[in-house]
Amino acid sequence: MDFQVVVLAGGTSKNLAPLVSKEVPKALLPVGNRPVVSYVLDLLEQSNLKDIIVVVGGADAAVKVDGWISSAYVDRLRVEVTENSILCGCLWMNDIIGFMTHMLVESDYAHHLIL
Repeated sequence: MDFQVVVLAGGTSKNLAPLVSKEVPKALLPVGNRPVVSYVLDLLEQSNLKDIIVVVGGADAAVKVDGWISSAYVDRLRVEVTENSILCGCLWMNDIIGFMTHMLVESDYAHHLIL
């Protein structure tokens, strides 16, 4: 059975300034000389979960995250980076569940694993 994984990666943050900015979204924040999202993607790859949606708050952040993932994981993972403005601020669990339900229904996939 194939699963599709959804990773909520956030966007930019005023609370994490100056570490996170419009130039460096949260997903690309370096931890141990690697973007933090790379740890999640590596674990998914090791678990043979290679069909992934990364949800990023804000269009500019999504473009930057997509560019990095596309170059770092070329021919290794199937990653779709999508932007959602609902992630541009404080989230409540109902917001996340509502967004994920919308994504899953809209994408018309039969099986999903949400992390």
